[in-house]
Amino acid sequence: MENKKNKFLFGALVMASVLSFSCKQNDQIVDQNVTPAPEVPAPSTNELFTYFGAPSDPTNAQSLDAMWAKAEKLTVSATVPNPAPPKLFQGYWGNTYAVDMRSITDTVAGKIYFLIEYNDATKGYDQAPYYFNPTTHLWAKESNSPVFDTTSGVMTRLGINEDKFGVLWNISCAGFAAQSCYGSCHTYYSNAGINSGTGNHWTANYLEKVDQWHFYMMRGANYNQCSDEFQDDGYSGTGYTPSLTNGRHVDQIGTTAATKGPANNQQTLKLSNKLTVSTTVPLWIYLNPTGNQKYYILDKDTLNTAICKFILSVDSMGVLSYGSVRGGAVEGTIDPNGDAGFLQGANSALAAKGFPSILVAPYEGGRADVGANTYHDGSKWHIILSRNLKTADVSKQDVDFSDRQDKLFGIGVFNNANNQHAICPGLVLKFKKEATTN
Repeated sequence: MENKKNKFLFGALVMASVLSFSCKQNDQIVDQNVTPAPEVPAPSTNELFTYFGAPSDPTNAQSLDAMWAKAEKLTVSATVPNPAPPKLFQGYWGNTYAVDMRSITDTVAGKIYFLIEYNDATKGYDQAPYYFNPTTHLWAKESNSPVFDTTSGVMTRLGINEDKFGVLWNISCAGFAAQSCYGSCHTYYSNAGINSGTGNHWTANYLEKVDQWHFYMMRGANYNQCSDEFQDDGYSGTGYTPSLTNGRHVDQIGTTAATKGPANNQQTLKLSNKLTVSTTVPLWIYLNPTGNQKYYILDKDTLNTAICKFILSVDSMGVLSYGSVRGGAVEGTIDPNGDAGFLQGANSALAAKGFPSILVAPYEGGRADVGANTYHDGSKWHIILSRNLKTADVSKQDVDFSDRQDKLFGIGVFNNANNQHAICPGLVLKFKKEATTN
C-alpha cells in the first residue's frame, strides 16, 4: 500500500514539473520552418578511422592522391617525456609535435595505408658522420646523442642523428591497453632483472609481443622501406639467443634475411706506422660525393670502383690510404691536415667533408614487410606507410589487420635523435566506413 502511495506522489510531481515547464514556454515564438541543426560529435582525440577505398597512387607522399582528402584526419600531440633511467632523453625534454594521421584500407589489394604528417623545419639525414681531430690526429664520429659538460650539465653539442618515426602495435601485451607503448618501451625494465640504463624495450611477461615499425628517414627512404621489428620479454622467441639487454628484435631474427639492411660504415685499424695504437675509420668513402652521398654509402655503390673506394690503412697523422677493394693496391691518399673541410665545426656545425658512417642496403624477408614513402617539403614531413593486411608471419611478430578489429597503438617522433623521441600513447585504429573514389 505504501509503495503505491509513493508511486502516485512521484507521478504527480513529474506531471506538475512538465506542466510548469510548458507554461513557461507559451510566450516564446517558435519558427516551424527552421530545421534543427544536426548534432555533430566532437572529433576523437585518440581514434584513427581507416576508410575503405583504392588510392590510384598510394605511395606518392609528395603529390597526395585525392583519396586522402576523403579519409578522416586525426591530429594528436606527441611530446618528449622524461622517462627512467634518469636523463635518458635529456636535451629533448618537452619538445612537442602536432601529428596528423589518416588511413585507407584497400580490401581488393589487401593493403592498409597510413599517412603521417608533422612539422619539422629540417630534413634530418645526418647520422654521426666522421670528422678529423687535428689535436689527436685521429678520425672520430659525431655523437648521436647530445653532449653535456660533466660539471655544469650544460649541453655543449647537439646529437647528430637522422629523423625517424615509429609505431608500436599491440599483439599480446597485457599492459598495453592501460599503458600503451609505455607498457614495453623505455620502462627501465628487464625480465632478467638487469637494467641496461639505455632505455631498451621489454614486455613484462613471457610470450607477450608488440609489433614495432621503425622508419629511418635517411636509411629507409632509398629503398622505400620501414624496418619491421617486434618486442618481447627477451626470452619468448625461438631461433635467436635470449637477450639480457634488449627485448627488441628485427622480424625473422636468426635468419639470413634479418641480417640484411643498413650497417655501420666503420672498421678498426692499427696505425700503419704506430702499430700499438688502433683507431676507427670508415670502410668505404665516395671520392667526390654528390647529393645524398654525403649522408650514406649505398651498399651497391661499393661495387662501383670509379666512385667508391675502400680504406686500406691510416697512419699516425690521420692520412688515409684507399684502393678499389679490400686488400688491394693503394690507389691514392687523403691527407686531412691543414684542410678545414675535415674539421668539426663550432656550435654543432658538421665537417664539410665529413665521411658517412652508414652503409645502406635493402631489408629482406619479414623485416621488409612495411613499405615507406616520404617527402620533406622544407617545413614538414609527409610519410606514407603501407603493409599487407595480413603478412606471411607465423611467429606472431606482426599485427593482423585482416580481422578489422580495433588495434591499439602509439607513435614516436625522432627529430635528429637517437632514442630521445616524442611519444603519443593510447591511440586506437578503427575500421569505420567506405570512402568513394568519386
